[in-house]
This record gives sequence, C-alpha cells and structure tokens, in this order.
Amino acid sequence: MLEVSSDARRSAGNRDPAPPLDFQSHLCALEGRGLLLRVDRPINKDTELHPLVRWQFQGGLKEDQRRAFLFTNVTDSSGRRYDVPVAVGALAASPQIYAVGMGRPVEEIEAAWCMPLQARCRRFSWARRRARRS
Repeated sequence: MLEVSSDARRSAGNRDPAPPLDFQSHLCALEGRGLLLRVDRPINKDTELHPLVRWQFQGGLKEDQRRAFLFTNVTDSSGRRYDVPVAVGALAASPQIYAVGMGRPVEEIEAAWCMPLQARCRRFSWARRRARRS
C-alpha cells in the first residue's frame, strides 16, 4: 500500500544530518531507526486508530519509547475500506522522531529554532529603530 521509490529508500537510509526531502523518505528513515510501527491488520479509524496511538502518551511510556504509527489497512465502523495508509505521530511523537524530521540531533533542535528567531529579532529591532528616526 505504501509505495516508496528506491530514491526515497536510499535517501532515508542515509544517516547524514540533512532532513528527509519528502514524507515517504521520512517514514523510511523512521522505520530504519525503529521509530515507526507498521500496522497491517484492519484498524477501524472511528474506534481504534487514535486510541491505540494515545496509549503511548497516556499509558505512561517514556518519550524515548514512543513511536510513530503507519496504519496500512484502514476501515470504518460501517466496514468501508480505505486504500490510503494513515500515519499518526510521524512528525513529533517523540524528540527522536522530531529530530529525524529536522535532520539534526535532539541536542541541536533548540539552537536550530533559536538562530532564525534571533536573526529575525535583530532585523525587527533594526527596523523599529530606523522607523523611530523617520
């Protein structure tokens, strides 16, 4: 169900600090690091899908034990089948998952966010000072 090109698998298998360039590569990178659980059995989107994922947050799992989920056999309460896989928690269910998406180690994420914000703050204060002089 989840067709992934060989280019996506190759880029996902690359352990460079660069972030994956598309979602398929991101899912492959997560799977390669053991951060993605693939669920192939039928899952009811109305009653089972989100409660299964929520257990890891409310059930007391530590952050480093949390995983993203990829449901490949999604149904609903009326028995309808969906041919599109559903990914849940694949962007930020844990700091490790977020780090894969950012293409940086967990320890560098704060700095990655602060650098652009600090630069923007400097530009903003420069523009404010300039506007006061006018």
